[in-house]
Amino acid sequence: MSLLSTIHQLKSGYPQEDTYEEIVRTETVPGGEAANGAILLAKWGLETQLDGTHLGSRTRQALLAAFGNFGVDCSLFNYDPSFDGWKDIVLCGGGTRTVFGWFQALFSSEEKHWNEVNREAVAAADVVVLDPFFGESSRAVAEAAMEAGTPFVSVDAAYDDVLATGAAAIVVSGEYRDQHYAGFDKRDLLNRYVEVCSGLVVFTSGEGCISYAKDGEVRSVEPYSVEVVDTLAAGDSFRAGVAYAVAQGYDAETTVRYGASTAALVCGRFPSIHPVPSLEEVEELVRRF
Repeated sequence: MSLLSTIHQLKSGYPQEDTYEEIVRTETVPGGEAANGAILLAKWGLETQLDGTHLGSRTRQALLAAFGNFGVDCSLFNYDPSFDGWKDIVLCGGGTRTVFGWFQALFSSEEKHWNEVNREAVAAADVVVLDPFFGESSRAVAEAAMEAGTPFVSVDAAYDDVLATGAAAIVVSGEYRDQHYAGFDKRDLLNRYVEVCSGLVVFTSGEGCISYAKDGEVRSVEPYSVEVVDTLAAGDSFRAGVAYAVAQGYDAETTVRYGASTAALVCGRFPSIHPVPSLEEVEELVRRF
């Protein structure tokens, strides 16, 4: 997903009801898993092209300008002047983030504000980084990638969904597991993914242990310790690091380290992924991980 985020940094953390909290900084930047991933990958020197959500009258100019600064190819985007655009408002503070948006209304609308699969673009790509949020539209991209032999990297999909089973790598967050697999033992659930997924499976848990498996071998690592400033793009940046490693053909352990190192660097800055960490910063942390 690519959208325009207005992010407010709170002085003390998210407030209780009927209280006051000071906003110390406000920034408007590109947001969403696809947008943040594309910016990171482009910053690291990969030729990057975005597709998916439509640009709207209140988002087009700002998003195209921001993506242009990083050399992201936006030629596949569609612009709908009758549509405001995908956007959200985020409150960050105290190691937490709370997102406000219009996503339920947009996803329940009869009018789709996103593109369907572009098979030529999928076939031409070295790696596809795929968001799961668009239901059958997302699955169509996964199936097109498999037909073309293009590896894809996904996030937060059920273990029996093609978005997981066909992925070269899938990152499943603790937030997603809590929402969809409450009560499941973490190791038992990981084994369910391993049984049906052909690629790398990674379970993240915020500040907790990262578990991952490839070819039936389950391993775990501790995330890098960092002074947290903003967790908003932690998951987006982890997947971007994984996608970069997949594009380079790295092994499972190195791939997880790239994801974890990218997320650690991003959590120490505001807003979101900005200022965008360089590949040299990521690789230095990978070596220390």
